[in-house]
Amino acid sequence: MYPLSPSLLSAQQSGCASPNIKLTVRNRLGGASKLRWEEIYAGTQAEGYHSIAIAEDGAMIRIRLGDNPDNYKLYFQRVAQPGPGADFGQWTYSCSYFFSRADVASFGSKVYVVAIDYYRNIFIFESTNNGQTWLAPVKIGTSNNSQVYGLSIAFKPSGDMAVFYIEFNTLCYKKRVNGNWQSRQQWDKSTGALSGVSAVYDGDWRLVVSGNDTSGCSKVWSLSLGDGADFGVGIWSSLYEFASAPAGGLYSYSAVSMDCPDVFRVCYLENYTGNVADKRAFLSHLVADNSFSDNICCESVPTSMNSEFGFAMEHDGQYVYLAGVNRIYRAKIAQNSLEIGADILKLESVCGSLKGSLAAELDNSSGRYNSAGSGELDMLSPGSEIEFAPGYETVNGAEHGPGQLYIIQSLERRISEGKSSLLIRAEDSFCRLKRWRATNQMRWNRSSSQLSVRGILGYVLSKAGIRMDVLSASAQLDNFYPDFTIHVGDDGFGLLDKLLSFVPDLVFLQGHCVYSLYPQEADSPVYSYGFNHPVYSGIYADTFTEVNRVVLEGMDSSSHLFMVQGFIWDEIYQNHDLTLRLYDRNINTLAQAKERLDSCFRKAVLKQQMGQIVVPINCGQQLFDVVNINQLESGLETFVRRINGIRMVYEPGKGIYRQELSLGRV
Repeated sequence: MYPLSPSLLSAQQSGCASPNIKLTVRNRLGGASKLRWEEIYAGTQAEGYHSIAIAEDGAMIRIRLGDNPDNYKLYFQRVAQPGPGADFGQWTYSCSYFFSRADVASFGSKVYVVAIDYYRNIFIFESTNNGQTWLAPVKIGTSNNSQVYGLSIAFKPSGDMAVFYIEFNTLCYKKRVNGNWQSRQQWDKSTGALSGVSAVYDGDWRLVVSGNDTSGCSKVWSLSLGDGADFGVGIWSSLYEFASAPAGGLYSYSAVSMDCPDVFRVCYLENYTGNVADKRAFLSHLVADNSFSDNICCESVPTSMNSEFGFAMEHDGQYVYLAGVNRIYRAKIAQNSLEIGADILKLESVCGSLKGSLAAELDNSSGRYNSAGSGELDMLSPGSEIEFAPGYETVNGAEHGPGQLYIIQSLERRISEGKSSLLIRAEDSFCRLKRWRATNQMRWNRSSSQLSVRGILGYVLSKAGIRMDVLSASAQLDNFYPDFTIHVGDDGFGLLDKLLSFVPDLVFLQGHCVYSLYPQEADSPVYSYGFNHPVYSGIYADTFTEVNRVVLEGMDSSSHLFMVQGFIWDEIYQNHDLTLRLYDRNINTLAQAKERLDSCFRKAVLKQQMGQIVVPINCGQQLFDVVNINQLESGLETFVRRINGIRMVYEPGKGIYRQELSLGRV
């Protein structure tokens, strides 16, 4: 159960406190701002390598490299007020040329450009007045290879700088510490040819890299170079992929760019070389409330944007920009919100195992919601988040429990008997998992232990923008490494259900996070109904389990099939046998088989519906909590049950504010 303040506890237990509801809509998805891109510039310049920075005074600084006939000249551009109608077509020649790669970045009023020429010389250009004028370039080093395929600059808050660049298949870097350039360093990875790099500082140096692995598969990876936050100084993390294409195929990735306007966001090009060739920008972002080193990113989504050389990403206080040489887009970062709780006519929320929904009907007699989805109400549209937080008026004012998040599925404008209303239908984040389909095949633990059930669950959930946390765990959750394949077209919800069948653990959703719980018969009650918290009504049932016999076939280390069975004899004698048959080649020992049998029977027991109680809303009630129920008129005292479903109903016009709790065995 969620912890509540003493005053809120007292109010909900009184049975007569006034309800106070918060119902808030936000233009975000998965905890991150829902970006709506607008094109602010379309030009006709020749494409080329380019980059973007935002100076301290708000000016947009862009650079680009000319092509071969133009001798690979380096050009600068400064736009004082970037936006629709601004002149993005004027470029200033830097008087330097024959460069293969360059990048630009700002720190305070200083703007820096680092460029590497085809003779392997590394130069830095500096502006001390927000890119208005530039000092003469200074050579700061030499690359070991003329095949330079990417370059990125990042700053620490102290002003120390790191320049990351690619020498064919090696990621290298040079740091400037206290104004002094350090010697060239390189990573400790082995890959094929690399095609792009982008860096941001966040306690450690955070990077995304595109290129091929040693087997020729095209990848986009994330990794960190330690600076004392998550990793020690100079220590490299592992490579974590979030985009992959098979070797010898028609797909590859390049032109990566990363920024952190609200969460870490990545843009990269997917290159298709089939009969109808295509280069398209894809976007991904870190799942909200995770650190970069958690490496939990949403599934990449395609955009309508395409460019031969990709897009550079940067932000200021209001907007995040995607800039190519002749296309620039922007999107507002701010998360606008709208409080609509005061207009509720009727609200119903339902929370059960792997499902949750909300329906809220709003009074629209004033016409407030006539323009829902546009203008000032643009956040009130399908795809936006809506948060419902039940509460009460207490001695300390209005207080609320933790809110539950949903995703708006539809808006229905209704007219009945001359009265206008707006009905919002929403589902929790599991709906995104149901709609996610795998676009690549993935396989773990074929010949070695790579990811446990917990690790694979985290990967699948992240594709829908959901993170995973563990409240308690069975041994199997962390120690069972199944040979598990995700096939192209598999849906996330089916994968989640299959993975959970391997373990006795349960999961429930709160906000953007799925929590796993290991329910045990010895779990103690965390709340009591009947004496302190009124019970309006109750139904208490005795039922039988859906499964009383399990037949399991596994495969031993010699690839021989074996079979084990489990029985609940009392129920078989009463109800005949209700058999579940399973085959799993991941079950290799009798000990594993026994664990699976126990898990199947335990899940069957927990699914039993044992009635329900109707109570004043408990703002801290959590799915799968164990509670005491005391109804002496039914002969029930310290009656212990587990909550396996929660339904809340609010109708202010009828004075209804109640919670229906479905009961199951402990």
